[in-house]
Amino acid sequence: MSIHALLACFSFYSAVYLIYRFFAIQPEPLYLVFAVILFICSWLVIPNHNNRKRREYDQTMRMGWDSIFFDPLIFWWRLFMFPIRLIFRFWLHD
Repeated sequence: MSIHALLACFSFYSAVYLIYRFFAIQPEPLYLVFAVILFICSWLVIPNHNNRKRREYDQTMRMGWDSIFFDPLIFWWRLFMFPIRLIFRFWLHD
């Protein structure tokens, strides 16, 4: 299991949730700043195609039976958005 793959998913989906929160719930400009920072973080965490860590990263992203329903980047978005939603729940008391 690649920590880089999990961190990339958490960063990406947290950024997506921050953008959603900015446009749909509360227009706080700081959300967009944090979203851009998280997008950059997810881009930096992903190894290059010629890096030896890329194989482990790809295996983590394709875990499961034939990766049809177990592709984390597509089907596990609720799990990867959970930490940022939990932070907002306790911090802002929505």
